[in-house]
Amino acid sequence: MNIQKNLRTAFFILAIFAGLVACSDKTIEESDAGGDAQSAQTAGDKKYLAPRSETSISGEIHIAADETFQPIIRSMIDTYQNKYPQAIIHVHYMSGEEAIQAMVENDSIRMVIATRQLADDEEASLKAQGTSGKTQKLATDAIALVINKTNKDSVFTLDQLKGILAGEITSWKQINKNSPLGEIQLFFDKPGSSTYQYLRDSLLKGQSPVGFFPDTTNKSRKIPAGLAGVRAEVLSRPNAIGVIGLAWISDSDSQRAVGFKKDMVVCKIENPYASKNCRSYGVAFQPYQGLMKLKCYPLNRSVYAISRETRKGLVGGGFINFMIRPETGQRLILKAGLVPAFGVPRIVQFPN
Repeated sequence: MNIQKNLRTAFFILAIFAGLVACSDKTIEESDAGGDAQSAQTAGDKKYLAPRSETSISGEIHIAADETFQPIIRSMIDTYQNKYPQAIIHVHYMSGEEAIQAMVENDSIRMVIATRQLADDEEASLKAQGTSGKTQKLATDAIALVINKTNKDSVFTLDQLKGILAGEITSWKQINKNSPLGEIQLFFDKPGSSTYQYLRDSLLKGQSPVGFFPDTTNKSRKIPAGLAGVRAEVLSRPNAIGVIGLAWISDSDSQRAVGFKKDMVVCKIENPYASKNCRSYGVAFQPYQGLMKLKCYPLNRSVYAISRETRKGLVGGGFINFMIRPETGQRLILKAGLVPAFGVPRIVQFPN
């Protein structure tokens, strides 16, 4: 099949779930209302009943979460609390590493949502406290690269990306000798973020990437300050590349996500390790659900729920079960543009 024809082909991602049971007829809608990403979030202005005791559908708990997944987590919690008004879930958003440490060091944090599993020393710390970490994969996420709309160089090879991260490629003319731009400026949301650590560990094998961090002094934003800073830098600098989590731009029903993609260009990345199945969709790929599922897009990462519970209460028996069920939490993950751990998306092509 002609590559140029495929590159003009529009991708529409439809989703089917195999083996769904008791599928709800109700449409699950995500609220796109804002909340301060730097503070604990409960349920906005909704009124919930005071829990009498903790069960799988009642009680009051605190969890920590990687802030790159804030849109999805907010949707999960709103939907769960609307269904079970005696369940009150407080979520504290921070970097993924901070979230894991919060759970390991503070027994009031009952669960964490992050992009890695616990290390041996973290497991040992929990065992010393008389508990252990129970890990459940929720989804596959991706790292997205975004650039200014005036920049025409939106396709990178994996080696070029490694060179930019390592500081070996510093000019746009090393990407395209005819580029009118000068220095490449790479922006991450903040030091220690899961996006920064993913590129460090997966592409540079532990070497720290060369890049910049935006000003994050404005704490009143309704999105994480680091993410807002990356967006602002990309919008104002034609020579900038921003590194963000896919969840902030992948939900086509979210006004915020649509606005992000309207303002910036999501880059394509060539994957030399892609399977033959990927070649019918081109040689460079954006982070679409189907292409992530086929492993065509190379910057994928897993999302985990890790609990320190020793009993089946609101965390283990309730909220985690809600998140992994195909007809509830997995449907929300699918709708948000990520790849569910339970449920298989498929690609359907339509001519342009």
